[in-house]
Amino acid sequence: LKQNKAKVIMMSPKEHDKLMSVAQGVIHFSDIAFADSIRKTKMAPKELFKYASSASQIKVQLAARLIDQSSNLYGNIQIENPQNLKALKNCLDSTKELYKIVKSKNLKKFQKYFQANKDFFGKYTEEAYSDSSYLIDKFFERKSVKKAAKPIKPTKDHLAILGPKNTYS
Repeated sequence: LKQNKAKVIMMSPKEHDKLMSVAQGVIHFSDIAFADSIRKTKMAPKELFKYASSASQIKVQLAARLIDQSSNLYGNIQIENPQNLKALKNCLDSTKELYKIVKSKNLKKFQKYFQANKDFFGKYTEEAYSDSSYLIDKFFERKSVKKAAKPIKPTKDHLAILGPKNTYS
């Protein structure tokens, strides 16, 4: 493995399973559930892409990429790791908490929930924003070279509104 430049990290099976319960379990679980929630809206991804930000489009693509692969592989990743249920319970609890906040329309609680996560990620949020912005720009730059969009001729029926930063409105 080392001869082929693989990164080798020694750890116990229990440590491995705990780490993978997040690195694979929660992340893949979230992507699969995310894809299913889009399916339930019956909105085709191409239709959604007309209105979604570049970052949101990539999130949809990553979920679609995952479900294009083996359900047997991803099912086993979810089912066979003994640490997954604990990690997935945390994911479900977080989702339920956020759902309750949104349902109650409590902006203060939303901001507190949001900030707690921002505080946890710390300075990494700035790096992640910068790196992901670069990747998004490069991806769509490459995509636009492949298929240049036809310019839209404005008519009296068109409306443009400038929204807050990163709303893409």
